[in-house]
This record gives sequence, structure tokens and C-alpha cells, in this order.
Amino acid sequence: MRIFAVSVLSTLLACGPRFQQLELPPQRSYHSGFSLLPPDEKGWNVISRDGNALNLARHGSSPNETYAISTDVWALPPLASKTDFVDSVRAKERQSEVSASPSRFKLLKHDVAPYPKKGDYCALSHVICEDRAAKVKNSGGLHLLILEIVSLTCRHPSNANVAISVSYSHRHYPYQGDPSVSEKAEKLFESVEFTELR
Repeated sequence: MRIFAVSVLSTLLACGPRFQQLELPPQRSYHSGFSLLPPDEKGWNVISRDGNALNLARHGSSPNETYAISTDVWALPPLASKTDFVDSVRAKERQSEVSASPSRFKLLKHDVAPYPKKGDYCALSHVICEDRAAKVKNSGGLHLLILEIVSLTCRHPSNANVAISVSYSHRHYPYQGDPSVSEKAEKLFESVEFTELR
């Protein structure tokens, strides 16, 4: 779901209608179970926002290059340990990546590790994949683009059955990556605060 969702966000921004731009300076965005502060950068567009989720995207500096932020709230299975939590995040992402479209997306990297900065039950994942059938603006054909996604997933502090994920991603042509993606994601994750689940 995450790879496919990020691809859809990027395609909507690149090929779709105009969206409302996020006002600057950005305001904290509140949702069921969490809040976050969007980046203080020009060009972020609100693709969707409601009480449960936030999806933002912006153009990069080269054609068809996009950045996206997406959130997800999902049900956790019963867990016996922090290791089980990390394994659960890894399994959910693997299942999502395979089901997204195995003929379209080729997984190049998938790392998941504990992330104690935001809590005992948090994990940081880093995914890089090829999108071999990306739709791009002003082109009738499909192109090969790279998707890099850095995600923070935490068990909600007051409900052990709920996980909250925040993802920061970059879609670009091969060899046009942004070496600061992890740093930008880290800044976003630092802003995440947990709130009451509604």
C-alpha cells in the first residue's frame, strides 16, 4: 500500500489537477492519534486532509520529480515484544510492496530498525524501489522512476492495537536522487506528536 500510495500521490501531482497549496509558515496538522508540522518550504500541495490522514506533495527541481508526505493509521496484531513490533512493521511493508504490483515495482532496498527517539515501540524503515511503469507529465509513454520512502511507524502510546505511520518520499529519474531525503524525513519525524485517538 505504501509504495502504491506514494506513486499515486506523485502521479496526481505530476499529471492531475491543481491542488491547494499549503500556506506558509505551516501550521501544525491535527489528526486522530497524532499531529505533525509540515515542512516550511514553498510548493507543498494538500492532496487530501481529514481527521484520520494527511497527504501532501510538491514538485522537485527537475521534470516529473516529486516529494510526498503521507500518513496511515492501521491495526496492530497482539505483540509480545519490541522485536515483534519491528517484525510486524517489516511484514506489513513487505506484504504491501508485493501486493502493490510486483510486475511494476522492483524492490532495491528495504531496511527496518528500531527507532527509540519517538518511543519504545517505534521503527524507522527505508525503502528504495524502481517504478517501471510510472506515468509522467507531458508524455504518452511510461517511464522508469525511482521511489525512495523513509517512514516512521509507532505503536500509539495509549492503544497497543493501533500503529501510526508517517512517510516522506522522493520520486525521481535514476541518478537524480536527493542525498538529503533522510535528513528531511528526520526533521518531519521530530515534529510528530501523539494525541488522543478519536
